[in-house]
Amino acid sequence: MQHRSITTGKGDQGESRALNGSTLPKDHAMMEALGALETLRAHLALLQIRLQPIAEEKESTDCLFFLLHACFALGAFISDPESSDPESPHALTPQHLERLEQEQHRLERELNLPGAFIAAASNEDAALADLAVAAARSFERRLVGYQRVAPGFNAPLPLAFANRMSDFLFILARHLEKGVYHTVDYSRLNPD
Repeated sequence: MQHRSITTGKGDQGESRALNGSTLPKDHAMMEALGALETLRAHLALLQIRLQPIAEEKESTDCLFFLLHACFALGAFISDPESSDPESPHALTPQHLERLEQEQHRLERELNLPGAFIAAASNEDAALADLAVAAARSFERRLVGYQRVAPGFNAPLPLAFANRMSDFLFILARHLEKGVYHTVDYSRLNPD
């Protein structure tokens, strides 16, 4: 088996090559969106690994595994929105969005959320899910920023999918709290 290095050294000058063949500065809005997506994918992977051994969380871990793969379709779309590469896996469809919404609704049906803001997660699993929520929201903001500076980049489905990901992950975090919520208590701000 021949060893092939993934290190090319081409990024040493502060540029990266997109899937569509263009070379862009690493701080270009496209690269920022791809970087935020990479961070999100790492958080999803950690959460999926954490929940995988828990039998009653099989549906949630299956959905997280689905989202890990969806990250690659999102990345392909971001870096090649015109599909100039015929091998590019632009695979996100309205059915994928529907699956994500169904997973969220499945978890929501079991919840009785408090009428106050959640101040913090009540256990480590929920905290990991909240980190994924923050990463999903950061990715969504970067995607909006990219669309703002690249008028040809029209991404209603990826934007909707990114928004639903953060919604799903927030509901997953609350589901993982098993009814124990740390809500905002403004009385804690009083010095007495």
